[in-house]
Amino acid sequence: MAFFDMPLEQLEVYKPNIAEPADFDAFWADTLSAARQHPLNPVFEPVDYGLALMDTYDVTFSGYGGQRVKGWLILPKQRSEPL
Repeated sequence: MAFFDMPLEQLEVYKPNIAEPADFDAFWADTLSAARQHPLNPVFEPVDYGLALMDTYDVTFSGYGGQRVKGWLILPKQRSEPL
């Protein structure tokens, strides 16, 4: 079963012709500037999922418009810097 309509060799060098909107850079500059108006306020809460070799954290931080974003952070147990 194939999930691609080109061989891998062609996909690796494929460069589609995508027209970038005229205001593309201005849009992202404005968007990033607005996002920086809110502090991240990150929270890392350790969670025990029973993974012997990994430390898992529920992470929450302020994203675009100050809306809270949630995710997981999974790190190897043996690392040089603790959180």
